Amino acid sequence: MNKDQELAILAKAAADLGNASYLGGWLKSIASELERDLRSDIIPVITLAEARQQAEHILATARNNSERHHNQVTSYADQLLTDAKAESARVLAAAKKALLSAADSL
Repeated sequence: MNKDQELAILAKAAADLGNASYLGGWLKSIASELERDLRSDIIPVITLAEARQQAEHILATARNNSERHHNQVTSYADQLLTDAKAESARVLAAAKKALLSAADSL
């Protein structure tokens, strides 16, 4: 059987099933994609279950990356806050020292 014969069977199946069936409309909607792949010698290999599994994997990876980035940013922000408090305490101590020194010289 050649590609044209296979495509004819696919078109006939879609037409016979019709748009009111579960598969008829779907077959019509993917017919051009299937024809392109078939003519390019690309065999459709991914199933709906495999596509769902790949989507779930991509989503899990994105969630993990998001959590990791959130934790890194939170840690960085906490360190900035700690450093700012330390610098503030240092400036306050220096200001008190300068004021006391100025008061002693009066």
